[in-house]
Amino acid sequence: MFVSGALDAYTLLLRGGVFAAMQTGNLIYFCINLVKGNFSLLYKYVFSIIAFCLGIFAEHLIKRCRNGTKISVALIVIFYAAGFAIPYGKPDFVANMLFSFAVAIQLQLIRSIDSFVIASTMCTGNLRSLVECVASLITEKGERAKYKRGIVIYSTLILAFMTGVAVVAALVHYLS
Repeated sequence: MFVSGALDAYTLLLRGGVFAAMQTGNLIYFCINLVKGNFSLLYKYVFSIIAFCLGIFAEHLIKRCRNGTKISVALIVIFYAAGFAIPYGKPDFVANMLFSFAVAIQLQLIRSIDSFVIASTMCTGNLRSLVECVASLITEKGERAKYKRGIVIYSTLILAFMTGVAVVAALVHYLS
């Protein structure tokens, strides 16, 4: 989650205003620019979204392979490294595509912790699940330990994501 938050802040602030993980944000930016007639900006969102979709598809195929998890982790590392190897401004959309592909594999690979369904790259679903656990802890008598565990898991994931964003935002602010 820390890496996903840091990566989204990095690509948003330094790689052309595109999200690596939050494809909802890219869809929003795509539609806004489409409506405004900024057609020359659409490609960077479209390519990121397509790369993300291809990453989901690739992980679906990879998980069927022997040593699929190892292959997936290796691909994540390779695609992250390749994205960071591309100099700033030297097609940022290519770096964003590499990051989006890797993030999609991560999202598909890591889907639960202790039987709690999680999103390993974004916070909306985790925030919903956190509030659901809090509400269940308050309103239901049974399984209190389970709800407390869920609160810890979801809170940790959200804080890790936020910390990643904050670290990159601070570095960009202080180094620029």
